[in-house]
Amino acid sequence: MRRQGERPELIRWRLCGTSKTWSFVPQDENAPRPRTLLVVSELTLSLMLLIGAGLLIRSFVRLQSVPPGFTTDHVLTMEVAAAGRKYQNDKNDKPIINFYREIESRVAHLPGVVAEGVVSALPLTGEVGWGGISVEGYTPPPGQELQVDIRVAGTDYFRTMEIPLRKGRFFTEDDNADKPQVVIIPQNSGSTLPGTRWMFSNL
Repeated sequence: MRRQGERPELIRWRLCGTSKTWSFVPQDENAPRPRTLLVVSELTLSLMLLIGAGLLIRSFVRLQSVPPGFTTDHVLTMEVAAAGRKYQNDKNDKPIINFYREIESRVAHLPGVVAEGVVSALPLTGEVGWGGISVEGYTPPPGQELQVDIRVAGTDYFRTMEIPLRKGRFFTEDDNADKPQVVIIPQNSGSTLPGTRWMFSNL
């Protein structure tokens, strides 16, 4: 509302002896309005989110097609722990060994079971059993030490998971506590840390 002869930017009103000032800022019809800028910003942000989600989904699909090095088809897993006083003797591992062998034997005779195996931690899980090693012919930098993820596996674990062996041999029933320990290492670890002999400190 504007009175004749007054400036359009500023109009003064007097009510009950109190002066109140109302300001009117003229707007350019060609200038972008705040609501229009808000809508454009929302559309831009939505478009960026859609593009990011599309790239994430495409990366996930590509990751699913990368062979993990073991089979996941028709594989059923379960977590079993030996609890009780007779399994907590550090000087005698035979009760624990017999416990897991009994489980393997029973599972192997279940209908439809083609292969079975046991391992202390499944691949691509958060469970890690760190252990120190030394490699003949390799000296780590000062203040550093070599650590590897050590997992205990049964004799048929690699065959059950269809993990190929590039060199050497798999575990056998003859590998027990009375004989030298046998270790299977990943192929990429052997190429990264070449050496004629590896020594594990906690075996």
